[in-house]
Amino acid sequence: MWSGESGGTLCGFGLLGNRLRPEEEQTILWAALQEPDHSWRGIACWISDHAGFTVSEWSVYRVLKRHGFVREVQREGFPAGPEYRIKTTRVANRNRRGAVVRFTRKEWSAFVAGVKNGEFDVEP
Repeated sequence: MWSGESGGTLCGFGLLGNRLRPEEEQTILWAALQEPDHSWRGIACWISDHAGFTVSEWSVYRVLKRHGFVREVQREGFPAGPEYRIKTTRVANRNRRGAVVRFTRKEWSAFVAGVKNGEFDVEP
């Protein structure tokens, strides 16, 4: 039961609830000073394995950022040009093999008969 600022409890967890205790924050800062090349993920794993409590990676990140251990990344960019230097051109469909010719059944039969009779042979 929550009884407010007068020293009550919140479901048996004390006033802090699921916040980090000051000694846990000190452990995070101590671990960050001992291994400055570790990321906050590595520090969270180390604390879970060796310090006797579990803390999330983002909680470690927030503590380190609050105390000035996290640098802001400076990104250098450049402005975009007004447009592409090399314009693309329309490319013809390479799958197309020429004009499409449609025959009726009677015309197709006549064409096949002409091919068989040699009507379309080219003489050298």
